[in-house]
Amino acid sequence: MGPEGLVAYLSTGMQTLWNTLRVFDRFSRRHHSVGIASIVSPLSTDPLPVEVLPQSFEIDIQQPIPRVRVDVLVINYKRKQLNIDTVEVSHLGVTGTVILERIGSDSGIVIPGQRSRVVSCHRQISDAELRLLRNNSSPAFASGEASVRLCGRLGRKRIERGPFPGLHVRGRLLRGID
Repeated sequence: MGPEGLVAYLSTGMQTLWNTLRVFDRFSRRHHSVGIASIVSPLSTDPLPVEVLPQSFEIDIQQPIPRVRVDVLVINYKRKQLNIDTVEVSHLGVTGTVILERIGSDSGIVIPGQRSRVVSCHRQISDAELRLLRNNSSPAFASGEASVRLCGRLGRKRIERGPFPGLHVRGRLLRGID
């Protein structure tokens, strides 16, 4: 089989996969079920109930108690009220520095239907992380990737979203003069 035959074979396979997804999508819409088609198919018109997007981060090692804070935008697309139990940044990887893990938010946050709110996730920085941050020569303004997870209730329904890995976030590193 030559290169032309391989390309034709792969394009036929992709077309078959696309057609299969379209059939699943039509079937799920007719029967009002949530199945694999609504997850996989780009043709699905049902919006996400909740979306979480990291906005910015701040690592402050100037304070007597060094802290990290990540601001996350939580968007409630549904008409029902969203009661958040936890928003957690599973890991925050800042370019050229240490990876910070398990940065959580306060509980009891309420977001009315079809609204959004910035939720602040924060925690203290451990001694080992602090040593790595102080020895690093990265710039004051940095970018990185965050993995965010949300648990809560949408109306009476329990929801858990994420972790959403690899979300881009920009922020700053505040350092004191040693």
